[in-house]
Amino acid sequence: MAPAYKNILIVRLSAIGDVALATAILPGLRKAMPNARIHWLTEEMGGEVLGGNKDIDNLIILPRKRWAKLGKERKYLTAFGEMRQMRRQLRALGTDLAIDAQGLLRSAFWTLAAHAKHNIGLCSQEGSQFLMKEVVKKDDNPSGRMCNDYRCLLEHMGVQAEPFAMSLCPTEQSRKEAAAMLPTNDGQQRPVMLYPFTTRPQKHWFDERWAELARRIVSELKRPVWILGGPANESAAKAIATASGVGESITIVAGKDSNIAQKMGLIERAAAAVGVDTGLSHISLGLGTPTVVMFGSTRIYTETCPLPGIILYDRMPCSPCNRHPSCGGDFTCMKKISVGTAFDALVKILEGRE
Repeated sequence: MAPAYKNILIVRLSAIGDVALATAILPGLRKAMPNARIHWLTEEMGGEVLGGNKDIDNLIILPRKRWAKLGKERKYLTAFGEMRQMRRQLRALGTDLAIDAQGLLRSAFWTLAAHAKHNIGLCSQEGSQFLMKEVVKKDDNPSGRMCNDYRCLLEHMGVQAEPFAMSLCPTEQSRKEAAAMLPTNDGQQRPVMLYPFTTRPQKHWFDERWAELARRIVSELKRPVWILGGPANESAAKAIATASGVGESITIVAGKDSNIAQKMGLIERAAAAVGVDTGLSHISLGLGTPTVVMFGSTRIYTETCPLPGIILYDRMPCSPCNRHPSCGGDFTCMKKISVGTAFDALVKILEGRE
């Protein structure tokens, strides 16, 4: 059994999807140690994901973007002073247990800054494994379980990991904004969300297929489509909407004025979603929205139980290649996922919800 810790610090700084997946630690910890005070250290965008989380008692934002800006402006003493203040803030928490849920050198640095009585590193690398008192090693995950590393962490701690799910919740403000943008009364069909955008080209599906999928959702399922993306994706989203031929039934939430918190409120009100390996897809599943996820060069998980989802992944001899594709830009693994396959999977999860 896990010791009854009173103050727990979780460090998961980035990225958006990984922060969402890491919230799978929280339900088990909260159930095992209901009186513990749980602190979470993350960067600015992670704060948008966690802002409405009721399992976190104290959300601490590491202002990496501000410090990077100060560095560019050569205001090194100001940045250094703020970093020292952050270290003092973490030390003042009186942490019994600090968990480095990222396993990198930079996350280990801030984990150690808390001066916890005990610390654990998850899949620690870059030398951070030598800084932790305990390390939970990476599991090959033969069953394809979602959030498997975080399950292994809880099991290592002696915490009951089942039933298992992420802990995500939009803020009340984002729910109000979503209700204004996306009313779900008066018999209106709830929309299908599309998440086409990610950081690496080998994880992308193809714009013409997104356009055809949007057209079929509107024309055959009689549902509106919303395309969600980040600050740099607005023009690409508009191009997909135009190519679909049903642009009047497509709403785009992307660009510099959009944010993760806003999108979480919208996703919660959707009928279903289709996405690639991107943060919004993981968040979508974590919010309980039935979601089809297309994997190719990556394969984080193949089953989402108990969350409602379908994973489309056709393993090839070269997959998952992750950051080192060997196909010369052909992205065969993603080409093998047809519009018909994605559409049929969407119909299946919609039928399951209704």
